[in-house]
Amino acid sequence: MAVIHPSSEPIDERERGLYLKNAKASLKVLADRAQELGLILAVENLPRTCLCRDSEETAQILKSDDRLRFCFDVNHLLIDSHARFLERFARQAFRRCIFPITILRTSGTRCRDAEKLTGASLFCCWKRLITAVRFCTR
Repeated sequence: MAVIHPSSEPIDERERGLYLKNAKASLKVLADRAQELGLILAVENLPRTCLCRDSEETAQILKSDDRLRFCFDVNHLLIDSHARFLERFARQAFRRCIFPITILRTSGTRCRDAEKLTGASLFCCWKRLITAVRFCTR
């Protein structure tokens, strides 16, 4: 399994559509190569201005190639709560036949520092998160 970030940052909102188009094309090429090597390619959600910062964009990217899988990184989600992201993603994903979560990344966080920088509340309600993850991994 190889995990990939679909972009770097910053991405200007006016250029977001172009970045999204280019990411889909690049991920297809990478998925082709991964398949040749017998690897699975998982796209990771990212924070701030990066691609895959919300469930809608993540679904668009994963829908672009059925070989792509999803790596949900709880440390990268700053726009929405973890459970809400997964609940929205699950509705979009399963309605559109996108593959469920393959990897859940819950490594150590720097929540206090990130909260100061972003103003976002990074409190994670683990009970809701686990419920949502169970739904997304069926």
